[in-house]
Amino acid sequence: MDQISSHRQYSSQENPLQFTATLTPIGLRGMQINLGRWCNQSCTHCHVGASPFRTETISAQVVDRCLEIIAATPSIEVVDLTGGAPEAQPEFRRLA
Repeated sequence: MDQISSHRQYSSQENPLQFTATLTPIGLRGMQINLGRWCNQSCTHCHVGASPFRTETISAQVVDRCLEIIAATPSIEVVDLTGGAPEAQPEFRRLA
């Protein structure tokens, strides 16, 4: 407890970190698309909470927009298809 109380408290107006380097934007390099939440399993570690009881799925209109963004953004190097079981979603093949 002594270590915690001895640390300096900063107000919201102070910035204890001083950066000297300029950060340069590099553009969008990756895009993650969640295709849905349906999955034939219900893993406790699943980051989207997918299960056989979930019915949410990506719409064809959203897939169209994602494809437009990918085509218009040459800096994208990786497209990560995720979701419960992305390969089981109706729109998967359009994105794969």
